[in-house]
Amino acid sequence: MRTLEAAQITAAVAKLAVEANYNLSPDIYDALVAGREKEESPLGKEILGQLVTNACIAREEAMPICQDTGMAVVFVELGQDVHITGGSLADAVNAGVAKGYTEGYLRKSVVDDPLFDRKNTQDNTPAILHVELVPGDKLKITLAPKGFGSENMSALKMFKPAEGVVGVKSLLSTPFLTPALIFRARPHCRRGRHRRYHGKSGAASEKSAAQAHKSA
Repeated sequence: MRTLEAAQITAAVAKLAVEANYNLSPDIYDALVAGREKEESPLGKEILGQLVTNACIAREEAMPICQDTGMAVVFVELGQDVHITGGSLADAVNAGVAKGYTEGYLRKSVVDDPLFDRKNTQDNTPAILHVELVPGDKLKITLAPKGFGSENMSALKMFKPAEGVVGVKSLLSTPFLTPALIFRARPHCRRGRHRRYHGKSGAASEKSAAQAHKSA
């Protein structure tokens, strides 16, 4: 069993919050540089060049890459043999987000109750926390600042069955919804069980239902 202090988690999360907003990862930076060199369009080359310059300034001057420093989405892989003392995991993570966003001078955009009061928490908490229990005695933390721009250009629609493919195509014809992610509702009952009851009535139907319930 390995013991970790909640304060250690808080310090690690605070550091990640700042680094994720100040520095592009090397692979993304290299991809931007390579893209600028290969780009044939003068406008495209200029835009990619601005992104590269912006990343360099942010790293050298210790400032955010973008003014939208997002909501902290934290992914934790928690080893089964890890014991956290001095506080809960969620409290430690949120304390780290608050510390990082405050001391790193990052924009604080999260509200406590988005439906009613909409009061800014002033420290960008609470974070979105995903926890996966894994074997071992290690604790891995990944922090991704989730920008809010995508929510400004999104839509949610529940289709009536009769709308069919035509309804879906109509929604997707809106330019800002391409590409789109579509979820399809599935019936709760199995088709085979419906066939088992089909065409029967009275005692025979009750007997079949009892047999089906027993077999289930």
